Amino acid sequence: MQKHIGNITVTAATAHSFPAAAEFFGHLTVSAGVVLTAPKLTMIRGWLTLEPGATLTAQTLALVDGWVTLKLGATLNAIHLTEIRNDLTLAGDEVSPYGNLTSETTFTAEALTTAGAINLQRNADYGFPILTEVKDGITLAQGASLGAPLLTRIGKSLTLRERAYFAAPELAFIGGYLDCDESAQLIAPRFTS
Repeated sequence: MQKHIGNITVTAATAHSFPAAAEFFGHLTVSAGVVLTAPKLTMIRGWLTLEPGATLTAQTLALVDGWVTLKLGATLNAIHLTEIRNDLTLAGDEVSPYGNLTSETTFTAEALTTAGAINLQRNADYGFPILTEVKDGITLAQGASLGAPLLTRIGKSLTLRERAYFAAPELAFIGGYLDCDESAQLIAPRFTS
């Protein structure tokens, strides 16, 4: 199994020479607007950052033993990603003054079962159909929305800002505090009853 050790910032000029590594140890940054396909990548130990408009397709990626940040308009296609051990930070969608959507951030990871923490930025809208545990906390910024129908446990805190929406019908445990704005909506009947 080929490993790559060290940090890489992938630009348009270097995307074609990305190493065919299965394991990546370091910080992987995909620059703004760059499209990168990494068909052999199964694990990242470090940070994964997708700058605005960047795309990473890593169909065999199963574990990020570090942090994942998707900025405005970024796309991560990782259908076999089951675990992110630290923070997952996802940008929301930006709406122009004329009311039309200008950038959409996309995270395709239907297999995600565990995350260290989830931070959804303003107006972000995501669903994780088989997520069962968040080891640290969840923070939903103003207008953010998260659906997690199988989530049962949040290890630390849950923070819902103005007009945030959080649906987790199986949620039974929050290990820290719940900070819920009065305009936010929390659907967690097992926890709230």
